[in-house]
Amino acid sequence: MAIRDNDNQAISYDSDELIHELKVDIAEFGSEIQLYAFIEFHNGAKIYIDYDFIVDEKPLTENEKENNIEIIQADKLLKKLEAQNSLF
Repeated sequence: MAIRDNDNQAISYDSDELIHELKVDIAEFGSEIQLYAFIEFHNGAKIYIDYDFIVDEKPLTENEKENNIEIIQADKLLKKLEAQNSLF
């Protein structure tokens, strides 16, 4: 299932390496671990470009939210990465 941009065009973003890394981390730390996800927008389509572990358990600041960072569970991020990695 591809993701769609503002023009309803299917968007694909190569995420093979990130998917592999996340699967390794899920195997080691579990699928329910919360992560920081780093996002870019391309014509309105939300693209997940990287992630990192949450070191401090504190809410995101407004500056972090404005810089396109969100907190997401590992298994949900994996589904989003797989969706943006495929065209159909």
